Amino acid sequence: MMPWITATCPISKHRATVMSETVDDVRTFRCPQCGEFHITTAALAKFAALSVEVKLERFVDAKSVAGDKHRVTVTV
Repeated sequence: MMPWITATCPISKHRATVMSETVDDVRTFRCPQCGEFHITTAALAKFAALSVEVKLERFVDAKSVAGDKHRVTVTV
């Protein structure tokens, strides 16, 4: 089992945890504001240049696509 390590949420910038390994080009984060979500490494790179407001907009869009019973995966 892969350990969780302390990180900064790429969406909200809150203190979070991230799974220590990337699986199939996807990182898994746990954030007190955003909850648990998956984000591709390409999205991580593109999100670095965006404001928190724009990141949150895109995250909300990804959550609405995923619905309540599916994992949220943020892509570019």
